[in-house]
Amino acid sequence: MLCDEVLVDGKTLLVSGMPGREVDRYYLIESTPLEGVIALKGKLRNNLVLFGVFSLALSLIVGFMLAGQFLRPIGDLSEGVRAIQEGRFQHRIGLTMTDELGQLSTSFNSTMERLEELSVAHTVQESLFPVGALVHGCWEVYGRSVTATELGGDYYDYFALDDTYLIVLIGDVAGHGTASALLMAMAKALITVETKKDPHPVQVMEAINSMIFSAMRKKRMMTFFYGLLNINTGEMIYSNAGHNSPSC
Repeated sequence: MLCDEVLVDGKTLLVSGMPGREVDRYYLIESTPLEGVIALKGKLRNNLVLFGVFSLALSLIVGFMLAGQFLRPIGDLSEGVRAIQEGRFQHRIGLTMTDELGQLSTSFNSTMERLEELSVAHTVQESLFPVGALVHGCWEVYGRSVTATELGGDYYDYFALDDTYLIVLIGDVAGHGTASALLMAMAKALITVETKKDPHPVQVMEAINSMIFSAMRKKRMMTFFYGLLNINTGEMIYSNAGHNSPSC
């Protein structure tokens, strides 16, 4: 095949030709104005550029859509993990999808609710314990609670009633969680009130027992030890409701 440019009447033509199959002594020749070929080439280049720009824009749009569908939920879960590390248990993930990520977010929110409950219960329980040792006359009382888990149902307390008596309390609520911590808080508040009326162990323990049965819809078992110590004579009268014997 032959191809060349020729000048005819002042116009540049693009000429191409090829020999015939049957009449090989003759050539089939076609001439096209070069300006038309250049214009067609420019139009084709422009179309290719527009197609490339359109393809790039479409790819970016699809990429952003996929990023919004997959990366945003992952980012929300990462923020949730950061909230756990920082102790912000009120944080929730607002995913409403029904796929695996949606199920994971539902499980995460349930876990956060449980952690928030434990955090509140732990705060309540810590507020029940005495801040430091009690020195009353020649007597010194110390206490410490070491739970097997993050939150236990153990309770102890001691305080001076007046210049003659001090009170020692030890308790244990069956089970863990907010309900156990709140029950102990109720018991401590009741003891504070009842000991001002009559600090005798029988009266105080009967009041605590009555409170548990009347206030708790779901009955919980609580062991309790109440001791009233006379710091002048060293005599202690106490009531032990199912708790470990003081002699142990």
